[in-house]
Amino acid sequence: MERAVRRLLVHDWAPSDAEGDKILYVFDCGPLGHDEQAIRLDGVEIDRTEWVAVANLARYVITRLERRLTNAHRAYATGTTSYLEHGEPVRHR
Repeated sequence: MERAVRRLLVHDWAPSDAEGDKILYVFDCGPLGHDEQAIRLDGVEIDRTEWVAVANLARYVITRLERRLTNAHRAYATGTTSYLEHGEPVRHR
């Protein structure tokens, strides 16, 4: 299923000595609506889906992904874009 990107929510720089630096993005591609029925899992990388409240993300994902998704949700709700490092907002000096 192809979706049109509406806007960038998060740009997250994740430096790692072991794996090399990564830049990770979260985009707003609109609500799923009836498209939710068209999601097909490959059974390898993703074995199930579940709607989870943002406040409960820590029960389902690793800490840095929880931070990234929580900040993406905040950016979506406030109409902003967040620059993160390791999932944490960067304060401008």
